[in-house]
Amino acid sequence: MRDGIPSANLVAMYGVNGQPSWNFFENSFSNHIGPAEGTALKLVAKKFSGATPYIMTVGLLDFAAYHENGTKVENPEFPFKLIFEPSNDVKDLFPKEYSGIYFTSQLSTIPAGTNLYKVLAVKNPGDEPI
Repeated sequence: MRDGIPSANLVAMYGVNGQPSWNFFENSFSNHIGPAEGTALKLVAKKFSGATPYIMTVGLLDFAAYHENGTKVENPEFPFKLIFEPSNDVKDLFPKEYSGIYFTSQLSTIPAGTNLYKVLAVKNPGDEPI
């Protein structure tokens, strides 16, 4: 949230093909994901690539471009990539197999104050996450 301008937002996920586990916290999420697999998703990816060649990424400049008070940052610094790594507090909290309980119901059972993610940043392409 920033004063007087739209909030900064991003999309992070495991991948467009989903994950093999029903455990929401089984895998890390990122704003950079691997390519789509399967004919249908490859066709969607091809269509999206008509607008941008970077369809598997979400940029982070907007997060750094403005201060909380809405004033523009002169020389914004921001990571190339973010990784949301599930914390040990939640990684094995839910079953890997389908349990019949919708994931939002499972998420509502997490106690307030639980550490959900360790957030890692990759400054430049090819750098190690820190």
